[in-house]
Amino acid sequence: MGQKNLTVVVTDCESEVLPIEERELEKIGARLIVGKCRTEDDVIQLARDADGIMYDYAPITRRVIESLTRCKIIVRYGVGLDKIDLEAAKERRVMVSYLPGWCTDEVSDHAVGLILACTRNLLKLDRFIRSGQWEAYGKIDIRGIQNKTIGLLGFGAIAQQVAKKMMGFDVSLIAYDPHVPSDSIRDKGVEPVDLHTLLRESDVVSIHVPHNPETHHLIGRGELRAMKKTALLINTSRGGVVDEAALVEALKNGWIAGAGLDVLEQEPPDPASPLLGLDNVILTPHVACYSETSIDRMHLLAAQEVVRALKGEKLQSPAIEF
Repeated sequence: MGQKNLTVVVTDCESEVLPIEERELEKIGARLIVGKCRTEDDVIQLARDADGIMYDYAPITRRVIESLTRCKIIVRYGVGLDKIDLEAAKERRVMVSYLPGWCTDEVSDHAVGLILACTRNLLKLDRFIRSGQWEAYGKIDIRGIQNKTIGLLGFGAIAQQVAKKMMGFDVSLIAYDPHVPSDSIRDKGVEPVDLHTLLRESDVVSIHVPHNPETHHLIGRGELRAMKKTALLINTSRGGVVDEAALVEALKNGWIAGAGLDVLEQEPPDPASPLLGLDNVILTPHVACYSETSIDRMHLLAAQEVVRALKGEKLQSPAIEF
């Protein structure tokens, strides 16, 4: 039997009906409320008296957390925890969880796809044909990937899958991650290096780090100037890891050859963003995590984590647990 009068809030969702969450929450007799929150005030108004919260991009700030009267668990629909004040949650003894691994295959596939699409200049070739042209030899830069060096900035689960998938292309793999022991990186067939070496030696730099104060604008003007002029930058992590203004400068001035970006500092981008006018960038709309099965899996895992917390069970993927 479920507990009485439990309420769980989804702060921001395009759909007003969430059958997966409803089915899981029914197991403990909890009521589900779905909102479309965009601001702190929206979240406070909707979730003040909730027992559990699931959120995507709504701001879960200190002010929001301090307004909660009985919340036991906050779960992020996804991997990044940059929209929540973890310190405030810890102070108020609110558990926080997230979903590491729920879309590892999808994001690593997307990163590999961007690496290949940028290397082979597929988008420019497509536009070339659509403009009525055909003979592209000597007109468009098309490179091979074999014998190139792929640098992985961060070496968590997604980067490890990128490494595994890229090994079939006969490339050299190096990685920088100060939080992963060098022996653990070597065990995956990848050579650990420092950040400067990774930037200097890589033909492709693929970013796989969370966005936090430590990594904000980790790739800026200095880092971009340190890369090869023929190098590519791939980002499927978070937009804030890259100084976007510096990246635009680098792409315009030939500091690097191109970029493949699934994430931006401002999402969606301003229509006047200079990135939209550059032909040496491939942009996708923050969909690396998506597949026909991954979204349902995300909804299920988040709901199951809330149910565990409200039943007093151990969390599956806690960021904060008491």
